[in-house]
Amino acid sequence: MNILILAATSAEVQPLCTALGVAQPTEEETITVSHRTHTIMIAISGVGMTAMAFCCGKFFSAAFDLVINVGIAGAFDRTLPIGSVVQVTEDIFSELGAEDGEQWRTLQEIGLATPTVFHATKKISDLPAVRGITVNTIHGHEPSIERVIARFHPQVESMEGAAFLYACDRAKIPGLQIRAISNYVERRNKSAWDIPLAVKNLGEVVMTIIQSLKCP
Repeated sequence: MNILILAATSAEVQPLCTALGVAQPTEEETITVSHRTHTIMIAISGVGMTAMAFCCGKFFSAAFDLVINVGIAGAFDRTLPIGSVVQVTEDIFSELGAEDGEQWRTLQEIGLATPTVFHATKKISDLPAVRGITVNTIHGHEPSIERVIARFHPQVESMEGAAFLYACDRAKIPGLQIRAISNYVERRNKSAWDIPLAVKNLGEVVMTIIQSLKCP
């Protein structure tokens, strides 16, 4: 099976690369490794939906059987423990819309047919399936957090996920978005984050997924 793994930063794939016996790539390079019956390419997109969209466009012309977006996420849902790993099966471009005075409207509400919600085409039954939003600005202000929860009822947020699922949908390539919870969405407080735990658990889960895959 030909597999492409995309992460926003090199640090997010460090434990996975260690498990595969390769050095973690920088944003300017890719790493390709054979593991069992799989050929795995690992690439770094850079942070944000624009960087992820460009990276998907760059690589999706090749023939991949599966693409996996891996990374950390902030959780709105506090039943998700810090360090837990989830699959984002629904992701939303939460900032695509229009202001109308005090009201905020989706693209659909103002008469545009452009989709803003995307779903995974492949699901991992052993992982919690969650709804995500993709943002340019990480939430850290109580009023804006309350507004986005009321509007979309998200469980997690990232800066790349919906762009990845959008690209998978348009390219008709099976895609997984696997995220580990590094923090809760609240006023920025990095002392309460645990990125090392999230990245460690993320690598272990993604390695388990890879080992469970069978050639098509």
